[in-house]
Amino acid sequence: MTQTALELIQGVMTQIAPVPVGIDPARLVLWEQRGKFSYEYVRSVIGASAQALNEERAIAWSDLLALTTESAIWYMNGGAIPAVQKTMGRSRPTMKRGFNVGHTIDLAVWSDSFGGDIRDLADMTESQLIGSVVGLITGFRDRFDFSILTRALNNSENQLGTSGYDVGWCDGSPGGGTTGPKYAPPKWNGKVFYEDHNHYVAYNSSSSKTLADCLEGSALLVAEHGLPINTDFKVYISETDIATYRALTNYVMPVDNVREDRGGLTTGNIFYEEGSVGPIPNSGGRYVGTYNTAYGFGQLFAIPRIPTNYGFLYRPGAPFAANNGLALRYRDDFGYGYGLRVIEVPNFETTFPIKEVDLEDEYGVSCGKNRFAGAAFYLVAGGVWANPTISL
Repeated sequence: MTQTALELIQGVMTQIAPVPVGIDPARLVLWEQRGKFSYEYVRSVIGASAQALNEERAIAWSDLLALTTESAIWYMNGGAIPAVQKTMGRSRPTMKRGFNVGHTIDLAVWSDSFGGDIRDLADMTESQLIGSVVGLITGFRDRFDFSILTRALNNSENQLGTSGYDVGWCDGSPGGGTTGPKYAPPKWNGKVFYEDHNHYVAYNSSSSKTLADCLEGSALLVAEHGLPINTDFKVYISETDIATYRALTNYVMPVDNVREDRGGLTTGNIFYEEGSVGPIPNSGGRYVGTYNTAYGFGQLFAIPRIPTNYGFLYRPGAPFAANNGLALRYRDDFGYGYGLRVIEVPNFETTFPIKEVDLEDEYGVSCGKNRFAGAAFYLVAGGVWANPTISL
């Protein structure tokens, strides 16, 4: 007499009966895990994720960006500016008329979508929904950060239309007189700047130049223009160069919960500060310490996207202030249109059998009116500038 399957499992409370042949356990699991999501719920999750990305961008980049709806920026062209003259009696002052220069900001649309019919949405699992949304947001984040870093570290004058140009920091006016605009920063504190003034500088490692020279030189380039911002510098560097920066003499290490009594110490600087290094964030850079330049402290933020031996330094300003280093253009038709948004599909209940959530990011990035607010550096044998390849 043989035992039946029922007799084999009687009295064993922790044993799970086998799934009979002919039934697919994987399909049973998927069916049980389905979220029964509605279109409205999916759309709300994607919309909330887009808003979170917009807030993340503001935290990471707002001290570098100036918001504008204008397609072009006009600003003063400098060079040798004569001082005012003394007048008396019936003499009249010499009339002057300033000359402006400017550049154009492109406006591009970046888009992606999520969708399916109502049964696709209802039958997907929560993990499938979250994975899809994370993928969408990651693609938009990568593109935006790539645009910011490329403009900050690239000296190319990109032609827009027949005679417009998107430009970076002061670049020595490589196309001046033939293509791109000729630009000289305004005179400051008795110092005159001409059209060959360049904020994209390669430092020759073969001549004993180091990353310390890159930081000192870049700090001077920004400080000598007298920006009306009473802050330290902010420096974006390559994650791969962290050990090299930490070995520099004037590197200031952040340390948690440390107090020092200078009275009992030997002479010399104490290179530490209260704080700690930061984790690698989704957007922007992680804080890794400070470098004490001759022109102010440079707070170092490391980004994996930046190649080794490259970086840029700038004066951070108030969030989205008009005089910040880079300009971010958005379309005024949408009001305060900074950031990613969900595009509505009209009459989706009746017109479209396929439920679709479209996301759009529309912006353009160029240098702001203060083309001297930042400076890029590159440490390389020979000391010849080459534009870096930013990781997307």
